[in-house]
Amino acid sequence: MHRKPFTFLSLLAMLLLSAVGTPALGTAVTCTAGNPNANASETTPTAKFAVNGDFTVTHAKTGLMWKECAEDSSGAGCATGGATAMDWAGALNAANTANAANGGLGFANHTDWRLPNQKELQSIVESCGYNPSINQAMFPATPAWHFWSASSYVPDPALAWFVHFYDGYSGAYDKTYDFLYVRLVRGGQSLDSFHSLASTATVITSISPSPALTGQSYTVNVSVSSTPWTPTGTVSVSDGDGATCSISLPATSCNLVSTSKGGKTIAATYGGTSDYQASSASKAQTINPAHTATGLVVDANPVQVGTAVTLTATVTATSAGAGTPFGTVTFNNGLKALGTYALNGAGVVSMTFTPATATYAITASYNGDGDYFKNSKSATYNLDVQDLPTVQFSAKSVNVKDTAGSVTLKVQRVGSTLGAVAVGYATANGTATSGVDYTAKSGTLNWAVGNAADKTVTITVLTRAGNQPNRVFNVTLSAPGGATLGTPSTEAVTVQK
Repeated sequence: MHRKPFTFLSLLAMLLLSAVGTPALGTAVTCTAGNPNANASETTPTAKFAVNGDFTVTHAKTGLMWKECAEDSSGAGCATGGATAMDWAGALNAANTANAANGGLGFANHTDWRLPNQKELQSIVESCGYNPSINQAMFPATPAWHFWSASSYVPDPALAWFVHFYDGYSGAYDKTYDFLYVRLVRGGQSLDSFHSLASTATVITSISPSPALTGQSYTVNVSVSSTPWTPTGTVSVSDGDGATCSISLPATSCNLVSTSKGGKTIAATYGGTSDYQASSASKAQTINPAHTATGLVVDANPVQVGTAVTLTATVTATSAGAGTPFGTVTFNNGLKALGTYALNGAGVVSMTFTPATATYAITASYNGDGDYFKNSKSATYNLDVQDLPTVQFSAKSVNVKDTAGSVTLKVQRVGSTLGAVAVGYATANGTATSGVDYTAKSGTLNWAVGNAADKTVTITVLTRAGNQPNRVFNVTLSAPGGATLGTPSTEAVTVQK
C-alpha cells in the first residue's frame, strides 16, 4: 500500500520515550505491546485503564471510553469476526452503526460513539514495543496497521490523519483509501490540547437589492476566511422568518426570498468542519410590500336600467418575482361600496349587479394583505345607465275620408336603442263600428337592438252609402317589452264622409 507523501514519526511517542528515559539496571519492565523493549517503560499501563465488563475500557489519563475491539471484531479477546478495513466515510458511518445497535440503545448502552481525532488516537499508542504498538491486554487482536482518525488534513481536506499501530507513527491518507481500520471512542475530558481547529471569520459582505420587496429574490454575499487557509464546508443563510438558502464553499452567495414585510436580520452561519471552527455573522435587511396594479373591465357600457352588469377586477404584481396577489377587492361607485370580494388563484374577481338609472363612477380597490402586497386602485370607469325607451303614436288623432281605402298610423320608439323592443296594438270601436266603418286589426310591432326607425300600422277604412256623420274608432298600444308606453298611447281615427 502507498501512503500520501506526508507521514512522520509520532511526536507523542518520541516525547514519552525521552521523558521516561532508560530504567535503572535490575528494574523489571512490563510491556504489553508486541516485541517489548526491555529498556522502555509503558506509556499506557494496564493500571491506567478500567475494564467496564461490556467490552469497553476507560482510560484514566484522558477519561475516554474505548471499544476494546477494532470494528467488526467482537467477543472475548476480540476473537469473533475480524477487523474490517474501510474508507474514511465508512469509518464515520461505523459510529452511526454502533449508536443504533442494541435496539437503538447503542453499543454498551451508549449512543455517542464517534471516530477519535488524531491526538485522541495517539493517546493509546504504546511506545514500549511495536507490531502492534498498543496495550494488547486492553485492546486484544489489534491489527498492526493504519487506523483512521476523524481529523482532516488542513492543507488538503481530501486527506485525513491516521495512526499506524505497527510503530505509532502518524500521517495523512486520501479519504477514499479503503484499507484502514477503525476503533471507536466516546466521552472523556476536553481534548483541545490534543487537536486544535483553525479559527474562522464569517462576514456578510453585501445584500442586493436592499431594500427588497416581498417575493423578490435578493442575493446575500458571504465571506468565510481562515488565515492562511481556505475553509471548506457549508454556510446556512436565513432571514429569521422562514426563508433559507445555503452556500457550499468556495461559492460565496445564495438567494433568499422573504415572504413578509419589515426589518429582517439576515444570519449567515458557517457550521465548521473537523478542521475549522464554526463562525457566524448578521446584517440588517428591509423588506417592503410588493407593488400591485389593479385593472377594471365592465362587460357593457352604456346599459339600460334593469340590465345586469358584470364588473371584473384583475390584480397583478408589478414587482419582479412577487407572484400572484391574494386578498380582497372592493368595487365602489364613487364613495359608496358596491361589495367586497376575494380574489381567485389567478388574481381575478368579478361581481354582478343591476344598476338603477344614473351615471356610475366605478372603481376597483385592491385592499392588499397588510404584509405581502401593497394596495392599489383602478382608474375610474364611467358607466352610463339609460332609461328604457318609450313607444308612442306620433299623433293623438287623425281624420280620414271613408273613400280613402285605408289609414296609416305612425308609432315611434323614443330614447335608448340598447335593447330590443316590442309593443302590441289593437283597434276598438268608438262611434265607428268594425266591419261597417273599418276593418278591425291587432298585432305586434318589433324593434331590433339599435333600431329607432318609426313603425306603421295600416287599417282598412270602409265606405258607407248615403250621408253619414263622422264616426270615430281608436287604436291603442299595449304590453310593451323592453320599453314603457309614452304619450299618446292611443290614437283616435275619425272617418269622414
